[in-house]
Amino acid sequence: MNILSIPCYIPGECGARVSKSTPYILSKMEIKDFFKQVDDYEPRKPKNHCSCYWRMGLEYRVIFRVIFPLGLRISEACDLLWEYVDLEKGIIDIMHSKGDKDRRLFIPDDMKFLLKDYKRLMETEYNTKSTWVFPAAKDITHHVQKTMIEKKFNLFWNATEFAVPGGKKPTVHSLRHTMVVMRINTWLKDGVDFENMMPYLVAWLGHSGRQETYYYFKTIVDTLTVMRDRGRLSSTVIPKVRKDKEDS
Repeated sequence: MNILSIPCYIPGECGARVSKSTPYILSKMEIKDFFKQVDDYEPRKPKNHCSCYWRMGLEYRVIFRVIFPLGLRISEACDLLWEYVDLEKGIIDIMHSKGDKDRRLFIPDDMKFLLKDYKRLMETEYNTKSTWVFPAAKDITHHVQKTMIEKKFNLFWNATEFAVPGGKKPTVHSLRHTMVVMRINTWLKDGVDFENMMPYLVAWLGHSGRQETYYYFKTIVDTLTVMRDRGRLSSTVIPKVRKDKEDS
């Protein structure tokens, strides 16, 4: 933070442990291409014609559109229960997350419409009424597994024009990092006082303190470039849900 003209001191023994690896921050073009692959995905037709495979195509389109703009951890999205989602008030409560912390998120209107349409299709088109927002493919009494979402993320990313064999790849968690960096950059460009916004960002992300959030400043070149250009510290991907049609 010293390079940002913010005095700071991190004790060597009791300071927050920070990963040395630099997170992958997706560009706007990469995000656009990624979601194009998500939307174009059609599950391979199963031998048993189980509609659950087509249902999962719908789930993938929605879960990544919840993770990215809300900056959720993958576990928070997979573990989400309908009882903690109020689509009338536009509220999602994240319960017992990392560090057993709870937090409340207010969602925009477009996401409310997305989730309302998604829930309607799940119940009417796929006859799926689960307590989980994102139920597993074959057993809707369980939520979708993180490993499945990670596997599909890799599938969609590898289908983009930005995937380089042997090169560094983003992960599902990169969507969370990217959201934060995009938000910070928007504040910087708009001249918003970041110090005033920091407590809200810490609470939104479910961080235990500012050290975790300041980590983004230490690792994101894009954000630092904006700061250097200004010489001071200043402070769409949600389409209408479509329904898959099974081949006859």
